[in-house]
Amino acid sequence: MAKAWAASARGIDVPAIDQCHDQIVHALEKAGWEILKSPYVLYIAERRRIYVDLYAQHGQKNGNQTIIIVEVKCFVDERSELNDLYNAIGQYIVYRNWLKMVNSSDKLYLAVPKQAYETVIKPLAMEIITENHIKMIVVNIETEEVEQWLV
Repeated sequence: MAKAWAASARGIDVPAIDQCHDQIVHALEKAGWEILKSPYVLYIAERRRIYVDLYAQHGQKNGNQTIIIVEVKCFVDERSELNDLYNAIGQYIVYRNWLKMVNSSDKLYLAVPKQAYETVIKPLAMEIITENHIKMIVVNIETEEVEQWLV
């Protein structure tokens, strides 16, 4: 299902958060990540922007730190799984290419619930994920824990 859009306080339309967004945030925080921005805005042209779900940091601010940008996809409706998969892969590739165009060294990840990984991604798209070098974070939504990093 495509993201719905919601009005922000400044009158700019921003995407509504995904249903599993909070659980994925909690899982990353439990794993030592600090969420710096949600959503994270990438400006691609005058008056054009892309909203990525999370901008997170791990490590010391004055020392060795890692920054990641995370797009969250929940795959909550069986009837739209394939469409959700197309959107997730397409968004990831567009976001990654934009980051490359602006010379960003930040790493982009697609975060999904373990259930979606096991029932949608693994059987239908693992070869596509691998071929396109899509980095993933697999999260157990019930325990709010990161189960797997696919890099």
